[in-house]
Amino acid sequence: YDYGLEGRDEDNEIDLTPEIRLEAQWLLTDSVVTYASVHANHEFDLQRSGGGSGKTVNVDLANLWLLKTRLFDTPFALQVGRQRIRERRELWWDDNLDAIRLHYFGSKWSAYAGVGRPVMDAAADADERLAAKGIQYRFATLQWQWAKRQSVEIFALQHADLSASYQINQVLDSDRLDSKDASLFWLGARARGCLRAPFPRRVCYWGDVAKIDGHETDYDFSDAGQNLSLVDERTREDVSGSAYDVGMNLEFPFWLRPVLTVGRARGSGDRSQSSGRNEDFRQSGLHQNDFKHLGNRRFRGFGEVLRPDLANIRIDTIALGIPVNESMWIETLWHRYQQIHPSEQVAGSSLNLDPNGNNPRLGDAIDFVLSHRPDSGWQFGFTAGVFRAGAAYGRQQGRIAGLVEVDLRYSF
Repeated sequence: YDYGLEGRDEDNEIDLTPEIRLEAQWLLTDSVVTYASVHANHEFDLQRSGGGSGKTVNVDLANLWLLKTRLFDTPFALQVGRQRIRERRELWWDDNLDAIRLHYFGSKWSAYAGVGRPVMDAAADADERLAAKGIQYRFATLQWQWAKRQSVEIFALQHADLSASYQINQVLDSDRLDSKDASLFWLGARARGCLRAPFPRRVCYWGDVAKIDGHETDYDFSDAGQNLSLVDERTREDVSGSAYDVGMNLEFPFWLRPVLTVGRARGSGDRSQSSGRNEDFRQSGLHQNDFKHLGNRRFRGFGEVLRPDLANIRIDTIALGIPVNESMWIETLWHRYQQIHPSEQVAGSSLNLDPNGNNPRLGDAIDFVLSHRPDSGWQFGFTAGVFRAGAAYGRQQGRIAGLVEVDLRYSF
């Protein structure tokens, strides 16, 4: 994704991506299971940004793990191998890691903790692979189901960069430069649940809070000739930020049982960029921000077009969902974006244009999501999104970027 606001024909893109996912599961004993999954896709760029077309083939071994349950006749389980770690709202993590993880399955309490390294997919370029080299994640979560459909969760995550650090005037291979080292720690909690009420018919809520602390080191390099680079500058700053994401779904006892959703998410911003302390919140890099309200299809919860991370931003959301029947759901969402402190970048943004850093008003977006999941094994999804630039984009204010996605799946 690399959406433009200039309205040029070369900013338009049309892609077709057929994909196949193969899964295999083998029950070795009544307490030992192995699982493997392979994802392959053939991406056809029918029209590229800048003109032309192309195609890309990706094949990834997404999962290959072994799970031993009832470890030593206890409620613990051990999972080893390439595995997906995921949580419901994907604010913290939804990614594949080569990891070892210990699970606990209780009646009201459940938990897991593990350590792993990121798995780079086949489409990752050399710079992405180099940046991921040496990164280790240590993660844990604890959930308490304190009442029916009511729970509290605690999340902890450590990002440890185990790659070598550089010194001023050190000479390095230009093809193996890593421009950033970081040691970061996140801690947070979530409360969520659903309640029956005389009016409206049902109320569901969620609330996340998160805190990040740590430090980052950035390196600047100069050309030393013969494909070598010299470390010119080394800058270290402390990191400290916070974020929250709260909201509720109100299901009304009217015709078609419409659901009104209201929410607000906020990630702190850095007021001063020269203090040696960065107060921008940032997400883990394992996150996806894909979630759903009460429907049957996940979508990009902070907007289909802009897709921002929770960093120096406030996102207000109002949505109306309509369950047409048991298998079809329609939802329309409106988002408003505003930076906490005006900045020339939006973390995670899918736009190819940056704001001017003079005005915090990023803009508004409207998304439309339709999903149909009949019992036949077929799944149909349609998504459309429009982002309208605000004053933060200067002369591009009022310009529009949009997308349309059609997703057709068959499970057998």
